[in-house]
Amino acid sequence: MSFLMRSGTICALTLVVAACGSRSPGPIYPPHASTGAAAGYAASEDPQIARIFGDPPVTGRLPGAPAWSPAGDQLAYLRKFVDDEGERRSELWIHELKSGRERPLLSDKELPVSSYVWAGDERVVVESGGDLYLIRLDGERRQLTDTEAAEAGIQASPVGDRAAFVRDHNLWVIDLGTGTQTQITEDGTAERSYGEVTWVYGEEFDTSAGFGWSPDGLALWLYATDVTRVTHRTVLTDAAGNTRAQPYPRPGDPNPVLRVGVVTFDGKGQPSTRWLSTGNDADVYLPRVVWHPDGKRVVVVRLDRLQTVLELLLCDGATSECEAIMEERDPRWVDLLGDPRFIGDGDSLLWLSERDGFAHIYRVDLEGGKPERLTKGRWNVSSIDAVDEKRGAIYFAGSAEDPLARGIYRVDLDGGRPARICGEGGVHSARFAPDHRHYLDIHSALERIPRAEIFDLEGERVATVAESDLGVYEIPPVANDQFQIEIEEDIRLWAQLTRPRALEPGRRYPVLVYVYGGPGAQVVRDHFRTSTQPWRNLLAQRGILVFSVDGRGSAGRGREFATPIHRRLGEVELADQLAAVKYLKRQPYTDPERVGIFGWSYGGTMVLNALLRTKGVFKAGVSVAPVTDWKQYDTAYTERFMQRPADNAEGYADTSLLTEAGELETPLLLVHGLADDNVHFDNTAQMIDAFVEAGKQLEVMVYPGKAHGIRGGKARTHLFTKITRFFERYL
Repeated sequence: MSFLMRSGTICALTLVVAACGSRSPGPIYPPHASTGAAAGYAASEDPQIARIFGDPPVTGRLPGAPAWSPAGDQLAYLRKFVDDEGERRSELWIHELKSGRERPLLSDKELPVSSYVWAGDERVVVESGGDLYLIRLDGERRQLTDTEAAEAGIQASPVGDRAAFVRDHNLWVIDLGTGTQTQITEDGTAERSYGEVTWVYGEEFDTSAGFGWSPDGLALWLYATDVTRVTHRTVLTDAAGNTRAQPYPRPGDPNPVLRVGVVTFDGKGQPSTRWLSTGNDADVYLPRVVWHPDGKRVVVVRLDRLQTVLELLLCDGATSECEAIMEERDPRWVDLLGDPRFIGDGDSLLWLSERDGFAHIYRVDLEGGKPERLTKGRWNVSSIDAVDEKRGAIYFAGSAEDPLARGIYRVDLDGGRPARICGEGGVHSARFAPDHRHYLDIHSALERIPRAEIFDLEGERVATVAESDLGVYEIPPVANDQFQIEIEEDIRLWAQLTRPRALEPGRRYPVLVYVYGGPGAQVVRDHFRTSTQPWRNLLAQRGILVFSVDGRGSAGRGREFATPIHRRLGEVELADQLAAVKYLKRQPYTDPERVGIFGWSYGGTMVLNALLRTKGVFKAGVSVAPVTDWKQYDTAYTERFMQRPADNAEGYADTSLLTEAGELETPLLLVHGLADDNVHFDNTAQMIDAFVEAGKQLEVMVYPGKAHGIRGGKARTHLFTKITRFFERYL
C-alpha cells in the first residue's frame, strides 16, 4: 500500500514527515488541554462551536435563490437573516449590473418573501404568506391573490404576461394585467394532484417543477400524480407531537404513478388538456419534461423501474403520440445527469451521458443516428450551464484539469478542446445571464470560504454579490493535505487529512475518520464545506486529526469506479475505508489506538457498518440519521443500487444492520431528528430496539421537530458540541 500526494501539497507532506521524525512508536500524548477540560460532564455549549454554527454563521451567507432578469442586466436574490426574536427572515434584493448598486426591493417587515420569479425586466411575482404579489422595481406593488389556501410553485410565462401556480393541488393561471384567474384542473387532491412534485421525485431525481411554460408562453406541460397506492409514513413534525402523513414508497412497494399532460388555450383563454402516450407500463419514472423550441412538442425522460434503461421520448402535444429518439442502457443502473437542451431550430439537442465511462456532452440528432460526443477524456462534465448559439459556445462545469476541483469551461458547439474561463482553482458553480455576457460564480477552495461574484466571459470579476454578508472566518494554522492511497494494484483512493500546520515531533495524535461513503458523493474536494470544514479545522487545532477518504462507489472517478457497489451497498465501501484506515494507523504521527469514526445519513450507515462488522479498529463512533436496513429507505434510490427485495433477497439480508446489534463493542452515540422525512426515525428506533434486545449500551440523542439536516435554532451548535465532547472523552 502506498500513497501519492496531490500536486501543490508535496511541501506540506515533507513538513509532516520532518515534524514526525522516524517511524518509532514515540510517546502517546493525552488529548489537547482544551480537550481534557471537556472529559467530564459539561452542560453548557462549546463557545467556539457556537461561533461556527451561530447566526450569522462565521463563514457568512451566500445569496439565496439568485435569478437573472430576462435582459441579463440585473440579478435578484434573497438575503436571509435572523431577527431580534430569533426568527428566520428573508428580504428580496436587486443587484444592478451597470451601476454595481445593491438595494432591497422588499424588506421582510413589508412582505416576508418565500419565493419569487421575474415577470419581465421590471417586475417580479412574489409569494408571501401563501399569497401572490406583483412588485415593480420602482416600488409599486399589487396583491394578486387573497385566498385561504396557499399558492405555491409560481412560474411566470416567458412573455411575462401570466403566471402559473398550484393551489389546493390544482394548477391555476393568473393574468398579471387583469388579475383574472383560470383554473386549469379541478379534481386535485392530496392523493391525486396536478402540477406538484412528489417527495421521491424531488429527493432522488432533483425534479424541481411539476409544470412548465412553453417558449412562446401559449401552453403548459404538467404532471398528474397519483399516490393512492403509495405507503404513507407518519412524520412527527414538532415537539408538541403534531404529525403529518408522507407518501413514501419503500423498496418493492408501489410507486407514485405519473402522467404528463399538455395544456393549450382557445381563443377565449379556456384551457384544455391532452395526456401524452408515454407507454403502457405505468410503473416507470418520468423525471424530466422539456419543451421543444416549436412550443408544440416536448421531450419526456422515461426510466424503467430498475433504472437500467433511460429513454428520451419526443411527444406531440396535439396528437399525444410519443416516439423514442435515444436511449441509455446499463445492466447495473443509468444515472440521470441533467436536462436535454435543444439547439438550433430543435433538430438536435445536447445531452450528458456516461456511455464511454465518464460524463460528457453529446449532440443527439432527433432524426436518429449515433450521438456525437463533443467533449472527451478521463474526467467528468458536471453540468451544461449555458448554450450561446450566437457565439457558437457551450459553457459547462467539469473537472478537466483536476479531479478534486470543478471549473467553468467553454467548448465550441462542434466540440474540440475546452477552454477554462474561471480564474481561481477550487470548486465553481455558475449561473449565466440570459444574454450570456456575464455569469454569477459561487466558488470556494479548502482555504477560501465561499463567495458569490459576477464575472464576464474573459474571467474578469465585475462585482461581488451580497458583499456585506461575507464571512469573517479566517483559516486557522491548520493544513488540509490531499493525497492518494493505493489500496490495491490500480486502485487509488483520494484522501484528505486535516491537521495542525506544525506537528509536534514524536507526538502520536488521535484521529477522527469523517465518512460519507455513499454513491454520488465526493467528500475529498478542493472545496470549503461550510457545514463541516470549520469544525474539522477546530478539531485539528485541539489536537484531533480529521481524515476522510472517497472509496469505490463515490463520484468523480467514472463508471467503473462507481459501480462495484451494485446489489451490495456498504460492503466495498467499508473495505475501502478499512484499507485507508490501515494505512493511516501506520503513520508515525497517529495513535492507532485512538481512532474514531463519524458520519451522517449514508455516512451514519457506514459508521454502524464499521462498528458492527469490525473489531478493535475504532475507539468510538457517532452515527447521525442512518439507514439501518435498506428495506426502510425509498424506492428510487435503493432500487437503483440494490434492485428490489424480490430481485436481491440475499443482498438486502446481508447488508441489514439490525441483525448485527449484538456485535457492538465500541462506544456509540446515535443521533436522529424526529421530523426527518428523508431517513425516517424508524431506522434509528428499530436499531435501538435491536441493541436493547442484544443487551448493548449506547448513547442516544433525538431532536424534536428537526429534519434530516438538524438545522434551525441552536440545534447545530448543540449537536456538534455533543459530538465534539463525545470524541474528546473517548479519543
